[in-house]
Amino acid sequence: MSRPGASRSAIRRQRLHRHERGGGLADHPVLVPAQQAGPGHRWGPRRFNELRRTVPGISQRMLTATLRVLEHDGLVTRSVYAEVPPRVDYELTPLGRTLLERVWGLIDWAVERHDDIEGARGRYDVRRTPEKSQQNLRK
Repeated sequence: MSRPGASRSAIRRQRLHRHERGGGLADHPVLVPAQQAGPGHRWGPRRFNELRRTVPGISQRMLTATLRVLEHDGLVTRSVYAEVPPRVDYELTPLGRTLLERVWGLIDWAVERHDDIEGARGRYDVRRTPEKSQQNLRK
């Protein structure tokens, strides 16, 4: 159970990571940074490696591609500074912040429906197991 006085975002993070054993929503590259802070968080500039640390297991290539798409769609801005070493910051745009509000709704839904999703996964696995066994026997 959640500890008394825990913030809503901390509770969400705890539940999502506790329940998502085989990957899934909690590990989605776009959602993980949203989970780190919570609604109402001031989304200031973030460096690439700071973002990368918030998404466990994401490759540099995948994060770069994701950030490019988000920048192309007007959800983040990319600022390059002529420093040594070079510095690049990413920041949510006002449009990106409106998306983040919706993402929190999706995270809330996933937390609330976790037991239903786990039940559906279990029923699916039970239905698929005999089918896989029959296929293996035919080979």
